[in-house]
Amino acid sequence: MGTYADRAQVVAAFALPVLLVAVAGWFAWNETWNRAESELSRTADGASELSERVFSSAILAARLTNNILTGVSDQELRQDEALYNEQVATIMAEVSGSNMISVSDRNGILTLMSGKYPAPRVSVADREWVQALQGSDPPPVYVGAQSVGRVAGYPFFSVSIPRRGSGDDVVPGTYEGNINVSLDPLEIAAELRTTTQEDDDVLSLVRADGAILASTRGTGNPAPRVPSTSPLLKMIGQGAKRGIYEGESIGLRDGIPLGRGILIAFTQVGNLPVYATVSRTPAVIIAPWLQTMTALLAVGLPTSLALGFLSLTSLRRRDALGKSEAELRAAFESAATGTALLDSGTNRILKVNKRLCAMAGRDARELIGMPLDRLLQAPAKGSGRPAEIGSETTTGLSQLECPDGSIRWIELGTAPVVSQRIQDPSLVIATFHDVTERKESEERQILLAREVDHRAKNALAIVQALVRMERDPPIASYVKRVEGRIHALARSHELLAKDGWQGAALEDLLDDELSVYRDGAQVTVEGPPVVVTSDAVQPLSIVLHELATNAVKHGALATPAGILSVSWRHDIQTGELELCWDEKRGTRPGASVAAGGSGIAIIRGSVEQLGGRITLDVQDTGLTCRLTLPHTAITTGRSPVPVNTNSAPANTADTGADDLSGMRVLLAEDEYIVAMDMQELLERAGCVVIGPAANLKEAERLAKTERGALDAALLDVNLNGAKSIDLARDLARAGVGIVLITGYSEVLETDGHENWAQLRKPANEVEIVEALRRVGATSRRGREVEAEG
Repeated sequence: MGTYADRAQVVAAFALPVLLVAVAGWFAWNETWNRAESELSRTADGASELSERVFSSAILAARLTNNILTGVSDQELRQDEALYNEQVATIMAEVSGSNMISVSDRNGILTLMSGKYPAPRVSVADREWVQALQGSDPPPVYVGAQSVGRVAGYPFFSVSIPRRGSGDDVVPGTYEGNINVSLDPLEIAAELRTTTQEDDDVLSLVRADGAILASTRGTGNPAPRVPSTSPLLKMIGQGAKRGIYEGESIGLRDGIPLGRGILIAFTQVGNLPVYATVSRTPAVIIAPWLQTMTALLAVGLPTSLALGFLSLTSLRRRDALGKSEAELRAAFESAATGTALLDSGTNRILKVNKRLCAMAGRDARELIGMPLDRLLQAPAKGSGRPAEIGSETTTGLSQLECPDGSIRWIELGTAPVVSQRIQDPSLVIATFHDVTERKESEERQILLAREVDHRAKNALAIVQALVRMERDPPIASYVKRVEGRIHALARSHELLAKDGWQGAALEDLLDDELSVYRDGAQVTVEGPPVVVTSDAVQPLSIVLHELATNAVKHGALATPAGILSVSWRHDIQTGELELCWDEKRGTRPGASVAAGGSGIAIIRGSVEQLGGRITLDVQDTGLTCRLTLPHTAITTGRSPVPVNTNSAPANTADTGADDLSGMRVLLAEDEYIVAMDMQELLERAGCVVIGPAANLKEAERLAKTERGALDAALLDVNLNGAKSIDLARDLARAGVGIVLITGYSEVLETDGHENWAQLRKPANEVEIVEALRRVGATSRRGREVEAEG
């Protein structure tokens, strides 16, 4: 055949395309599994967030039921069972996946059972949740394992709380019975299915002890459990809140002979002992890789054979060498990915193809001779690892800055090549994959998840405030007022979700409140197209709900002769929105605004929260309310303006308010309803409240005015888009105790300050008081030491 060099040339001609296919296949293999891990982790996080909303709804329903039954004895409950059944059924209707709310007395006998499958007053003393809550130290919330109903025979699992404040003559602190919310595992599994786009994925809810509560694969009777040898239970036992692992393969149906098994990701559901899991078999994971390899082999093998044939021909016909080299260059140039030949000794580029030139925005003359680390920069911290040039096949992420200043994310793969025809055999083939679109998509998904988490927890905090604001009213009116405000809040969130959390049309907000009365001529609504920004939708929705509720009870809509006119205009000069709510009561004069109550305070506070102004003109003939909102709250047209995520269950333990007596606390919170609730809470605990401040500028002004006199500060991290973390750090350095409260999931750096605490929305009274007690004690000790020095 010729010399040793000639034989090596033939081998290289056959091997190089195969090597390129092998390198590309190896990169694709790792990318396939990395993509599957990323998808499963995101799916587990999404399933956890969905499940947390379901459990939070069930817990809230149980507590509202307890509030309704406060002071009601078991005997009274049996006598008026129909009345209380009706009230509890209204609460249950708002709980996703619930089919029953039941109440049992301290002996385990059912006293109330409201739901799809009512049952006689039987004993449930043997049920798991009853026995758990009868213990000496019962949990505030107990999640029961899956059971089968004794009446209809359907499976369910439960969320239960101890009953408190019954009208029975019992020793305080002893077991008074429980309230149990039953959830349908089939409905929950159907909702879990919506969090993944892969039909073969199996999603489940698993309790910390391995009990399976719900699963998209279905459950038998009895319900299965996770094996005690599962890595999931080991990681949970070690305190892991989320993770991913490979399960054991069972033959070739669930595994493949390449050392990989079933991939399983899990995420804890809030602070509950429950975990959302999602699993995917290797057969599903590698299906895209097999398609890619089929395409690569379809190109690589014919190319390998062609180059080998050309090499053999060149040995016989030296004059054909130029043609074979031209074909090799064509294969290099026409590669679908950016490709370069590197000198591993100097790390300089020796050869590039057209795809790489287009990707870098430079021509070949600029790139040839350039060191690779000058073309590609190390990625930002936490964004991946760069590929390193060496004797091993590697892959990694880097950043490429184009001449126009734009940044592209590059997945760089390198593999060594040895050629006997070159004096220096240390050559490296590098492939450049542009993954910018994938990285940007991942960042958008993370941002959206954080924003949804933040908004959901802010909404829960407002619901908590609305419930606590109404103190000691009659049960029926209390339920009706709170339900109305919560429904207004829910409707505003539905409108936001419909437009991707970017805003909502003002006319849609009005239509939600007034649609029942707009069929005739009693209500007129008129104004140009205006879109309310996402930050303003919730407060404005509550304002419109309070106005509409007042009109129905006391104003124009309380009489058939009444007329309600709503109009608005957009001032092009100032950008402000002016809205007029005008009521005429017709022939029935009388008060147009209910005396007392929290409705007017909520209206004023919510408008001021948006930076707007309000005037109320109350006459015997009707009410005129004029609102002026700043340009930051609205945008014209129908295209919304884009905008830029676990509290412990409440308990009735002693808050230790005496420790806070006289404590001067700076309060900064941009949600007016939440601010009202927190101010009342702090004053009830004996604190002197400075504020509340609705924005960062006002908080900084109050902190400067009260310099040296503050004991603690309770700050919302996000104040109308501005972060309060720098103010918190300045106050902490001055010895002020800091309590940060946020709807986001990240834990902020404390810079080593002892007098620092962080709470997540919605925070309850016990959490807030305990945090202030701790940071206030640290702050006061620091002042005493400073005074003694």
